[in-house]
Amino acid sequence: MKQNINTPKRYAGATNIHPSSHLEQNLLGDLKALCEELHKEDSSSKVRSFQTWKLYWIASNGEIGRKKEVANDSFEGVLGNKCVADPYQFLFIVETALVFIAKALCGAAVNSVINSNAASQIFEWWETEHSTSTLKISSELKRKLKTFSQDELLHLLSNDPLRDIYHSLIPKAIRHTLGAYLSPPDLCKYVINNTAALEVFTSPEKRLLEPNCGLGAFFSALLAEGLRTIEYGSGSKEMLGNAFADRIYGIEKNLGSYVVSRYLHTAIHGLLRGYANLS
Repeated sequence: MKQNINTPKRYAGATNIHPSSHLEQNLLGDLKALCEELHKEDSSSKVRSFQTWKLYWIASNGEIGRKKEVANDSFEGVLGNKCVADPYQFLFIVETALVFIAKALCGAAVNSVINSNAASQIFEWWETEHSTSTLKISSELKRKLKTFSQDELLHLLSNDPLRDIYHSLIPKAIRHTLGAYLSPPDLCKYVINNTAALEVFTSPEKRLLEPNCGLGAFFSALLAEGLRTIEYGSGSKEMLGNAFADRIYGIEKNLGSYVVSRYLHTAIHGLLRGYANLS
């Protein structure tokens, strides 16, 4: 794959969808720049991690196969020369960036260093062999997140923070070609309010399992509805946090999405249970 991706405009022009939240918009520019720098990185760690990730991706989703030509057409203007564009490497870089921002968000929420598991380490290849520009951008993203207040972080987490960013990084044609669909917030809200889902907050014997949690859309919607019940005088943030920590679960086959949703889930119950160092 060609590694001379040097203009953030290729990402900026990928789609007309823009994050609705000012906080998300504030993060998006740096995250696009991080993607550009990650494309340029050339290291043995990147090669090894990519090969491992690709095996998992194909095992979960199947080979791109006949869809690859269509996907490559969609890359024109995003990765440059469509003849050498590799959909797998593009998706790997985007997932690497999303995992980074999810982990940084989690770290800001719980005000602590977040331990990595074997799955998340696949996306941390660049942290040991990074360029100066990559380090500068990633450090700035972490700094911005640490300036967010508790209310700002809760607002971000309750509004499906990575959905619009994901849409901004990956053009619609590519997402649909690969069969990548994220549950829209209105659908999540409808399902939650027309089932017994909210009982998980008040009934210790209840459990909630999201069988295809993606980037955590239903976690965000549950948080939003839970916070709304608190506004009406029912329950507490600690009650919501305990439910998220002990009774709300998710399953996800895609490796990158699993790592992202795991970090966001931890950030939610960490904030709600008061783990963050708040003034």
